[in-house]
Amino acid sequence: YPMSDGVENDSVFEPDMTDATSHLAVPPQPGALSVEEERKQQLNAKAAKAFTAIDEYIKGDLAVTLADYELLINMNEASLEKYREMHAVSSDVSKSLAELNDRYRALEPYLVQIDQLDVSVGQLEKTAYKLDAYAKRLEANFKKLEKA
Repeated sequence: YPMSDGVENDSVFEPDMTDATSHLAVPPQPGALSVEEERKQQLNAKAAKAFTAIDEYIKGDLAVTLADYELLINMNEASLEKYREMHAVSSDVSKSLAELNDRYRALEPYLVQIDQLDVSVGQLEKTAYKLDAYAKRLEANFKKLEKA
């Protein structure tokens, strides 16, 4: 409530005493709570309840945020472990590939010789077919001459 001079007082619950009926107010009786005091108590109780609810909300929100943060930490640790495993596997694959390349280089001269041998065998087969065909013609000619 605003004070009559426009300056705020420490007590937020002070009534505005500048209205025309303020001089007619009945003084409170000892032991009885005035309407103003009852109202102050109710407002204080409601404010305390609101602050308690806000406190619980903030604590809950922080607990959820903390749980999210802990989940992210766990996920990061699991990802890190998975990447370590993948690194170990890829290192093993890389070593195996290097070994295979070394073996291939060691066998390469022999593979070249095998390819050359294959070409020679192919040429030898062609020559054998030609020789066989020539032998058959020669035999046919020989049989012709024998009959004649």
